[in-house]
Amino acid sequence: MLNNNNSTSTPIFIIAGEVSGDIFAAELMTQIKEQIPCQFIGCGGLQMKKQGLINIATDNSLLSAIGLLEAIRFLFKHSQILNSIIPNIKKYNCKHVILVDHEMFSILAAKKIRKAFGSSVKIYFFIPPRVSMWGAKQAPMIAGLCDALFCYMQPDLPIYKQHNKNSFFFGNPLSKKLKTFVPDPNFYAKHDLNPNKQYIALMPGSRSQEIKKLLPIFLKTALRLNVERNIDFLMSIAHKDLAEKINQEIKKAGISYCVHIINDSSLQIMNHCSLGLVSAGTITLEAVMVGMYPIISYQVSNLTFKTIQKSEKLNDETLIGLPNVFLNARVFPEILQFEVTPERLYQEAIFYLDMTSEMRQYLLTDAKEKLSDTLGSVDSIKNVANYVVNDIQNVNE
Repeated sequence: MLNNNNSTSTPIFIIAGEVSGDIFAAELMTQIKEQIPCQFIGCGGLQMKKQGLINIATDNSLLSAIGLLEAIRFLFKHSQILNSIIPNIKKYNCKHVILVDHEMFSILAAKKIRKAFGSSVKIYFFIPPRVSMWGAKQAPMIAGLCDALFCYMQPDLPIYKQHNKNSFFFGNPLSKKLKTFVPDPNFYAKHDLNPNKQYIALMPGSRSQEIKKLLPIFLKTALRLNVERNIDFLMSIAHKDLAEKINQEIKKAGISYCVHIINDSSLQIMNHCSLGLVSAGTITLEAVMVGMYPIISYQVSNLTFKTIQKSEKLNDETLIGLPNVFLNARVFPEILQFEVTPERLYQEAIFYLDMTSEMRQYLLTDAKEKLSDTLGSVDSIKNVANYVVNDIQNVNE
């Protein structure tokens, strides 16, 4: 229930999914709470719960998949959550709804909310689909559902702006985190690591689907690199519920002796690795900004890939990895679908490891400088919060 100690507290409904969405939503909640007394109700993960979320469902940050086929196993749970949204908006008398990433689910939720409440409930979409990458045909529908949209990347803005004048790019939500990042000088000592050893990061993603498909391939590649180059590997666990599966895969691969599970931020881990095997997603952008060269892998079911390939007209020129998309050039390797094999990953890793140190430094420094410009303001999440708060206050006046 709402906090009865403050009768003026504004109820805000918020929806987020995936581990990264949970983090962004939690930061947005913090920024809004600093400006107005409010209570958040909705569905999200561990970080949102820490910010006081009244969760209408169990942690849904792991109920995410790429593709319809992969999402089927979450269909029942998603359906349950979707069916609980309207009753809870009514129960808590929420007049403002914030959608955070979690594209397909958020769109379905927005449709339900519009149908039930019309324009009496305002909908804000923070990190709507990246329509400049693909899915531009969906932009009119998405924009039409929302009172305001806050884009993840600047090229999305003119597309959404055509259909909704309240479309904004205040900067990338990662901007502050990446531009203010400070390496930990005690990292090696804290984790009992050898500072003279070469480490490669293993970042297979935060979805169960990614762990299942990519981690075994990453580990086979890692074993060969350890045997031939005496390299060790650092890995974090994005969500505690993934720990058992990850540890099982490492044990099965017979590589426990050289894979170190590090309880630290992924940024600190990547900052202390020159190279990483990385799943396509937000982490690829983070990697470059902290000085790590990412080998980007993307693998889904064959049906899903063929569907995406056909509907989005993917070809050899299409960019998948976020740093490449932001730079508008294939600077870092992208390995897709059937090409994601231990041999291919090994060859890409060797290519980078055998580069001269001068070439490595130039490549990463140049990319980081250009990416820094495209990320925009470090106050992006604060600016989104300001907009939402101003809107709430205007409605309440």
